[in-house]
Amino acid sequence: MSQESKNRPQGPDARRKDTGVRRFIENIVSANNVFIDASSLLHKRFRAIERDLFDALRMKRQRLIIPKRAIEKLERERSAEARYALKQIQDKAKKGLVDIFGDDSDEDTASTLLSIFTKHAGHHALALITQDGDLTEDILQLNERASLKGVPSQQNRKVSVYRINDDNNRLEVPFSGLRYVDIGQLAQEESLLFIDTSTLLEEQYPGFEKELFTSLKNEGKQLLVLDNVVSELQFNQEFPVKQKGSERWDSLAPDEKQDRENLAKRADYALKSLRQYQLMGLVVIPGDDSSERYVHIADREFLTVFTELRKKHDIVLFTQDVSLAHDALKLNQSRSQKGRPLSVYSLNRRTGKLSVQLGDVEAQKQRRAEKENLKT
Repeated sequence: MSQESKNRPQGPDARRKDTGVRRFIENIVSANNVFIDASSLLHKRFRAIERDLFDALRMKRQRLIIPKRAIEKLERERSAEARYALKQIQDKAKKGLVDIFGDDSDEDTASTLLSIFTKHAGHHALALITQDGDLTEDILQLNERASLKGVPSQQNRKVSVYRINDDNNRLEVPFSGLRYVDIGQLAQEESLLFIDTSTLLEEQYPGFEKELFTSLKNEGKQLLVLDNVVSELQFNQEFPVKQKGSERWDSLAPDEKQDRENLAKRADYALKSLRQYQLMGLVVIPGDDSSERYVHIADREFLTVFTELRKKHDIVLFTQDVSLAHDALKLNQSRSQKGRPLSVYSLNRRTGKLSVQLGDVEAQKQRRAEKENLKT
């Protein structure tokens, strides 16, 4: 059995589901010009949907549209997923099923896609396949533009977004009903607030930092930072200094070296920020002398900590890490352990605003329901 066949469901029920998946993809291709970005091309399950996607494109005489910057990202990656995606793109391009667009002046994949969708929304039916939650929100907000409202001829020309499901071989419509969140209101809730490395290293963190800690100070709250997050920041801070001149450093491409230098600067900023607010009593790093109350969660992973703490506490996590967000949110669906709601938020990479991570529906429903119960 081929690896591709292994990735596909087996048996009569699975074949019916497989047919449904193909029809879903065919309907997307029939109704839209379909774009895809690097985040989905690099997804571990891209190869599971790839055949149905290109079969539909061939049948409908369409092309998969890919930004040039996305191809360049694949070329820089060294993973098996990147090599597979590049091979498929090159093969399908020869068959006229791929259209690569963009030029050297393009800033990045997300900006290029947002520009294209902004220009053509309402005039053409466009669909994007992406795992990027920030880009999803920005693209879908184009449907809210006043210029597109109340125009019957454009009702079937709205933009749409799909993502590859992390658990099965399907495309799905991402949840996007909840938009941006006010950090001041969030700080008022009785929740334990955690932040992970990815958000602390985000370029938009310095702008978010002031608003976050002002709100925490006003509400008498603290931000919890696991000590392995601090260790990851220290690793990134020291990486260029420790690795320069080594074989590992020399093997990096010039742009990769620059990325590591920039990452080191952001890590340095984040560490200084955490220490400053720790001295003000607004940050707790379990395991430090000043945080005996939380010493029992030092040196432990987020999911282990959350599994224990959500027995008694609502939990809020700030992260840009989609995989961590996905795994954390699964705790809300646990049948073996009842617990308080866990919510996940991320910074929009372009606006710096805080938004609900895709999929965080059940936690929000549970939180609202419990508030209503308290009122009654």
